[in-house]
Amino acid sequence: SGDRNTNQSVTRLNSAANQQIGRNPNYLGEILIYLGFALLACHWLPLVILGVFAALIFFPNMKKKDESLSRYPEFAAYKERSGMLLPKLFVGKAAETRETVELAND
Repeated sequence: SGDRNTNQSVTRLNSAANQQIGRNPNYLGEILIYLGFALLACHWLPLVILGVFAALIFFPNMKKKDESLSRYPEFAAYKERSGMLLPKLFVGKAAETRETVELAND
C-alpha cells in the first residue's frame, strides 16, 4: 500500500541527497565496524586481514558500482564532487559549474 510505482524505470541519478558524503557510505560503515573489531583484538593480524578484504572485495565492488552508475549523464559531476569512500573536502569549480549547467538544462 505504498505510493511508489515499482514498475517505473529510473532515468535520472539522484545524487542531491547524499552529496556531502562519499559515494559508498555503506562500505565505509562496514569497514569502520570491522576496524573496531580488529582494534579490539589488540593484534596486527586482524588489521592486515581487513586491509586485504577491503582491497579484494570492497574496492572492486565500489568500482563496479561506479561503472554501472556512469550510464547516467549526471554521474560525472557527482563523481567529481564526492569521494569514493570519504567525503571530498575541496571540490573544484568545474564540478560546480557542470552541475549548475545540468540543472539549468532540466
